[in-house]
Amino acid sequence: MPARQRPDRNPGVTVFPAQLRVGDRFTDAAGDEWEIASRPVTYKQGHEVRARIQRPGNPATAKEEFWLAYERLTIRRNEK
Repeated sequence: MPARQRPDRNPGVTVFPAQLRVGDRFTDAAGDEWEIASRPVTYKQGHEVRARIQRPGNPATAKEEFWLAYERLTIRRNEK
């Protein structure tokens, strides 16, 4: 019996928002891909994390996004 191939269960890395790095990419609920464009900064006594995001390679689409500090985000990271 041939071995069954399993789909990739872990397409990325799961991190807290404070662990984001410039260049990390993620997909939002609408299916659009975004890239982290600035270092994350904590607000509200560490309960909220904000970072500037943009479409990959398009700085004109930059906007600020925030997450609760305890949320986990699944990102794709280029390790060099």
